[in-house]
Amino acid sequence: ADGAPGSLLATAGAMRAAGLLLAWALLHPAATQQCHPASPGGVLRFTDRHAEIRVPALHRVPSSLDPLYGLVRRCLDLIQQNPLPTELLRTALHDPGSVRTSQVVQYELGYVVCAAVALLFTVAVPVAGMCFCYCRSRRRCGGRLRAHRRSLGCRRRCLLACLSFTSLIILISVTCAFVTSQRVKGQMEPGLGAVPATLRTLRQHLANVPQGVQMVVDKFEVPRKQIISDLGGLSRSVGLSIHAQLKAVTYAALADLQDRAGDLQTSLHHLQILDRTVRALAAARAELEPALRERRRRVVALLDDPRCTSCASVLGRAQSLELGADYSKVPSVEKVLKELDGLPRSDFAEMIRQGNGTFNSIPELTVERMAQVIQDLRDDLARTAEKVQSIADSFPLPDYTRPVSEALLKAEDGSQPYLREVERFERYRWIAGTVLCSIILLILACNGTGMALGAYGLSKREDPSDYECRGEAGAKLLLV
Repeated sequence: ADGAPGSLLATAGAMRAAGLLLAWALLHPAATQQCHPASPGGVLRFTDRHAEIRVPALHRVPSSLDPLYGLVRRCLDLIQQNPLPTELLRTALHDPGSVRTSQVVQYELGYVVCAAVALLFTVAVPVAGMCFCYCRSRRRCGGRLRAHRRSLGCRRRCLLACLSFTSLIILISVTCAFVTSQRVKGQMEPGLGAVPATLRTLRQHLANVPQGVQMVVDKFEVPRKQIISDLGGLSRSVGLSIHAQLKAVTYAALADLQDRAGDLQTSLHHLQILDRTVRALAAARAELEPALRERRRRVVALLDDPRCTSCASVLGRAQSLELGADYSKVPSVEKVLKELDGLPRSDFAEMIRQGNGTFNSIPELTVERMAQVIQDLRDDLARTAEKVQSIADSFPLPDYTRPVSEALLKAEDGSQPYLREVERFERYRWIAGTVLCSIILLILACNGTGMALGAYGLSKREDPSDYECRGEAGAKLLLV
């Protein structure tokens, strides 16, 4: 009987805890489970509306001269070891007059030294050649007959080998120079033609920037529709998530509540039987007590009669004769029955069934309760789409694209005469390079012919100390 109220209080506490947990899950659906779409979302891709507007990239075709280009690049890196003077460039852009020539020379010191050596070489070699020719024409520099000795033959062969090796190196160099000049010319022509095309393409891209912005705004409709589609099943998904998260706890609590309700009904039945029994026994005792007092009075009077012999020993027992059972000392359960008043009329099975049905209707309840929230979210998405469109409409794209487009148009118009000048100078450069290469090839031809005639004349000479016309012709070719 004492455990029945405690069981009821424990059951009520369990129901309150389950109710609080359910309310918390309804108010914080994100904390119970992260909602994921039923199907994997598609990737939002922005297609290029003007992919056909392209400038073909110009690439140098790989060739056997790549090692030579690498050698030249390493030589230039070796000559120019100073880092790029960013401070000097920044100063020149802001105030060109403040840049001193010594600063530029200090940075370009390697190239200045190479230019000085090249200038000295360009001046010294022709001067030395003319001096030698003048001396040779005066018969003061060689040309004298010498007695044939073995050392003279070794000297001639050594000079022939050195001159042949030098001519071979010059031939390889002039071949590389001629091929490189031709390839520079072949790369320059399409490069010059690509300049106006590139500027024109940039203007077209700038003109298409507003369309691209509008395309981005239109693409916002894709995630908006996806979000609206996800919101359509969000409330039921949240309800199912809550139901799945609380199912084990709630079903266990309902089963425990059903067991406690059965125990409570059994305890209440026993309490009612106990109360009725105590009342019946108390009434019976009240009826029995007057009769017992009358019987005791008569027995005491009988035993107290002087004529009764040997009655003194039982007289005390007769005087103390009383009812042994005092039912007034039995604890009353009326207070407990009053607290549980109305409980017998409660249908616990029906209550548990209703609780189970209410819990199973959580998804529908969530849909009903979140309908307004979903509608508010849809309204917010609609306002966001309108705001994005208004931002795109109010964005001052022409204020930014118009000056750049005008500058590109001006640069395109102004580049035509400049490109024609560049093409003209490129033609002059190619002609000058071809002439110089041809002159060097002529020198190499003279060298080769002179060495061949000289060697042939020496081999046909009967007397090594005499002149021979073919050898003399070879010597003059070498002199030229």
